Amino acid sequence: MLSVRQVYLGSHRKEDLLANGISEAFTIAVYFLLCRELGEPPLFPGNENIWTSFYQKSYAPGIADLAIFAATHEHCANEAFNHNNGDRTFWPKIAAYWGREVSIRSGNIPSPEPKFENMKKDSNSLVLGLDLIEWLKDKQEVWDRIVEKYGGKREAFIWASWDHLNWAMGRAVTTLLSLDKARKFGWTRYDSTYESWVSAFKTMQVAGILPNRRHLDSKE
Repeated sequence: MLSVRQVYLGSHRKEDLLANGISEAFTIAVYFLLCRELGEPPLFPGNENIWTSFYQKSYAPGIADLAIFAATHEHCANEAFNHNNGDRTFWPKIAAYWGREVSIRSGNIPSPEPKFENMKKDSNSLVLGLDLIEWLKDKQEVWDRIVEKYGGKREAFIWASWDHLNWAMGRAVTTLLSLDKARKFGWTRYDSTYESWVSAFKTMQVAGILPNRRHLDSKE
């Protein structure tokens, strides 16, 4: 929730951010890179609800654009606006970007189609097929190997927000935020969710936080 209120600027509601201090894009990238190095399929860790629902996210530059629009247009004074962009079954698209084919946990067997059997509910009522916090406990050495071979930052492993990703993938409900009001007031920006993911990935590659994808491909 953005809560800035002054002349021409109200408070604005967002969905999960793709580029912020608790970056889902960054954490997912680390997960896919670990799976790639291990030669394992990147299992979808979440539940059927998250797989099938319209998965809304908010792209940080889009939020900034909406905030600037609201702050610079008098008719937006003291108004609150929603922000989101979203897509369905996003996991296979992101897997393809990192050169992996997605698998979904079906019991204990990787499966190309989601069955969502033998799901587990944790102490926070999250329904998961794979607890990422448990999964990553022995993966620091794997990440160090990735950095040694392809580049990136070793400390990036501890920057990933696995508890947040568990929550995002395991929650029982999703939220839908309407952009109707923002559109009615004249805000027209649109962000493709997949392109937002890719932009966040590329930004972290250019910054040297993640390995450059070209290095991965050249050393296959």
